[in-house]
Amino acid sequence: MPTVANTTHSRSGGRVTGAYLQPLLEVALARGVDAQTLAKAAGLPLPALSPLPDTLAANDYVRLLDIAAGLTNDPHFGLHVGESVKLGTYTVYGLILLSCHDFGQVFQQTLRYEGLAHDLGRSGLLVEKQLAQYQWHSHFPHASRHLAESVFAGIRVFGNWIAGTTLPPAPVSFTHEAPVDCSEHLRIFGNQAMFDAEINSASFDAALLSWPVPNADVGMYPVLQQHAEALLKEKMRAQADGGIVAQVRAAIIANLTQDRARLPLIAQDLSLTQRTLQRKLTEAGSNFQQVLDQTRHELAKDYLSQRQLNLADIAFLLGYQEQSAFNHAFKGWFGISPGSYPKLEVWLITQDELREIDRIDVDLIISTQELSNAEMSSVKLLDDTAVAVCGPELAQRLLALPFPQVLQAAPLIIDEAYPEWAPWLAEQKIISQRGITLEDTRLRLQAAEEELGIAMLSRLTAEAALRKGRVIALTQIPSLPLPQKWLTKSKLLARTPAVEIVFEWLRISA
Repeated sequence: MPTVANTTHSRSGGRVTGAYLQPLLEVALARGVDAQTLAKAAGLPLPALSPLPDTLAANDYVRLLDIAAGLTNDPHFGLHVGESVKLGTYTVYGLILLSCHDFGQVFQQTLRYEGLAHDLGRSGLLVEKQLAQYQWHSHFPHASRHLAESVFAGIRVFGNWIAGTTLPPAPVSFTHEAPVDCSEHLRIFGNQAMFDAEINSASFDAALLSWPVPNADVGMYPVLQQHAEALLKEKMRAQADGGIVAQVRAAIIANLTQDRARLPLIAQDLSLTQRTLQRKLTEAGSNFQQVLDQTRHELAKDYLSQRQLNLADIAFLLGYQEQSAFNHAFKGWFGISPGSYPKLEVWLITQDELREIDRIDVDLIISTQELSNAEMSSVKLLDDTAVAVCGPELAQRLLALPFPQVLQAAPLIIDEAYPEWAPWLAEQKIISQRGITLEDTRLRLQAAEEELGIAMLSRLTAEAALRKGRVIALTQIPSLPLPQKWLTKSKLLARTPAVEIVFEWLRISA
């Protein structure tokens, strides 16, 4: 059951967080080299590393690894930096890993959120039958061995911490030449490392992916994931728009949950004086309080659509320490109190489950038969089919391949629970050879957009992404008809305007 690595392109820009930088500074200090000495040797301003910055340019981090290795006379400096990582090193991404239910989910979240800690490279995972291979693709292929070795040592240490025990030794391969002394590699990884390899990687038994994460706080996962998604979205937004407002917005989101979204602290994170930051925002037609309020408002609308988040979770994510302050802001945004805000509730039910329902107390029900009667109104959903899609880069390689050979060129991402897949999958022998399953439709679409494989999706679900070019349809793969479904609303209970709008649109369209 293979999955495919996240492919990346080399880059010289990007950032690392201050938390990710900290182990480097601590290891150097333990060997007699302080932050100011490092900054001076690297040609950085003396205050650049102390106090600890919010972020640092990734290329400066890579240079600091080499400079510190030389100043400390430590030939294994990178390994020792990785060995010194802590829970806080990986920021919110590390907390998400601790809330995962097993190591398979840990790797999935790593592929998604690694960039919240650093832009030094990207991870990938390849699974072939009983063997799994973790891969790391550096954005700095010409960097010294200290970079890759620090990353893999850090993963080893943090992995042991997540597992609550020492993980089995894993063969580790590096693309750089072997150092004179490899004793530290053997001590840290438990196996003799290999060098001059084609890719930086670690191989292990795929059964480890099903290992549970002991004491995982799975209840915190929805809150942490929403925070991470907001950070990731804002990071991409700031990269696309390098203006001061985007930079301030990204810094605010990164600091909201820590009660640090204040002008002096945000100015410090951006390496600006308060006066300079205020001037730049004024020139951009804004001010700090306006950006803060707009950012919270936008996040609030997004969080309110997430059913797994309660109002206390949302207040925390928006940086409100007092519920009353959140309630006041909420009423200003939406004109009602948080408790009165309606959430659209949709149930997907089968015919067997219909008899379990005595009254309709949800917004909408999607069923496999019409439910119209004195209490309920149904409308037929649009006809739909399942289509195969993938990311644009993968499509360039796959569109020329005929069916079914195309299915052997990339993983197929499906929801195994769909009965419609069964005969087709059995015929093509997908699951046993090259299939992975994701029940969440949004995750399947996201996996396709991120070039992770071929996703089988409802055409209606994929329509917006297809129209915007985020995914491409692989027309040589046969589409599958999906069963007709009905959308039902209650005639008895008042509903939100959104329900009526959606219901009427479907009635007319169908």
